[in-house]
Amino acid sequence: MIKLSAKVRQEKPHRLRKEGRIPAVVYGYNQENTPLSVDEREFMRVYKKTGESSLISLDTEKGKSVVLVYDMQEEPMSGRVMHVDFYQPNMKEKVEAEIPIVFKGESPAVKDMDGTLVKSMSEVTVSALPQNLPSELEVDIGKLESFDDVIKVEDIEIPEGVEIINEPDWTVAMVSTPENVEEQLEKSIDESVGETEIEKEEEEEEGEE
Repeated sequence: MIKLSAKVRQEKPHRLRKEGRIPAVVYGYNQENTPLSVDEREFMRVYKKTGESSLISLDTEKGKSVVLVYDMQEEPMSGRVMHVDFYQPNMKEKVEAEIPIVFKGESPAVKDMDGTLVKSMSEVTVSALPQNLPSELEVDIGKLESFDDVIKVEDIEIPEGVEIINEPDWTVAMVSTPENVEEQLEKSIDESVGETEIEKEEEEEEGEE
């Protein structure tokens, strides 16, 4: 389990951010709400490895807590993390979490048939005990050998003790033919032009009024 050091927070948020620290809070099962701060660089290093689905050992002056990153607030323009919520789950109760899908391998339908890989989902919702939550789920696109092949949710391999909540027949990935891609692009352009013409007509009608 990855460790992350934190300090009980007393300084104001804007001062902490100037010092390269992120204001945070920890709460959850048998855990009173406690304001904290974490080093920005250390947190980003840990978060890249854990995401929001892997447990973190949060070390403070008051002791250790086993937590998940429950929520983050980011500055819209820079993307800088402004605040973090850490949640301590009940290790004996299942939780739901969004797990990213990592696509591996190479599709013969893309490589040899000039198809285009279409990724319909980038993550799935799973239910599991906190200690069993995977950090990611791999999908082998090498199974997409023709334009008729489809990888569905039910095809994703999951560790023992993990259940995917999404509908099993949802499409995760497929390969589209070059013709279908062109048709989709033309459709998008036509829809865009149509919307523009409608907006122009509405503006002209408003002007006449």
